[in-house]
Amino acid sequence: MKRVIIMGCLGCWWFPQLAGAVDLFSQSVLSIEEGNELYRKKNFEQALEQYERAEQIHIQEPRVNFNRGNALYKLGYFKAAREAYFRSLSVQDPGLKKKVYYNIGNTFLAGGAYLDAMSYYRRSLEIDVGFDDARFNLEIALQALKLQKQNQDHRKDKESDRSNTREHEGEEHETASQANHLAFEPA
Repeated sequence: MKRVIIMGCLGCWWFPQLAGAVDLFSQSVLSIEEGNELYRKKNFEQALEQYERAEQIHIQEPRVNFNRGNALYKLGYFKAAREAYFRSLSVQDPGLKKKVYYNIGNTFLAGGAYLDAMSYYRRSLEIDVGFDDARFNLEIALQALKLQKQNQDHRKDKESDRSNTREHEGEEHETASQANHLAFEPA
């Protein structure tokens, strides 16, 4: 009889706790779904708010961090997006992991860190050698790196010429903005 009473008391305490956890989980899922819908409608700021709401409940959930990174990327916050993508690297799904590496590469490419971008595109290709977007952006990063080096060499030559001839010419700055910077749809 004492066991029944004790179990009944434990049940009275435990079930509300469980119900509260289920309620938090359902709120999180709802926030993710709302965020995904807002993202698809290109309402990136509102999508980010929903992902951040979900992240408060599921801090370690890789898909939440991936989606948050996508929204941050679309808003132009490349460093913050990269940090969110790094937090999503614990994902076990290889299909999503290749996208995480790809998107990290995109954040580096957007910031002109071409060697870092190339490294992450290669990691993505290690998971899926047929991942054409990663292969394309790897080539863009390589071309941008070559262009950057040529511009640096050109500037050095101009500076050398200036010191010799004392002529001041305007410098041209070229950018490599051809890359497929689009982050993937939310997970």
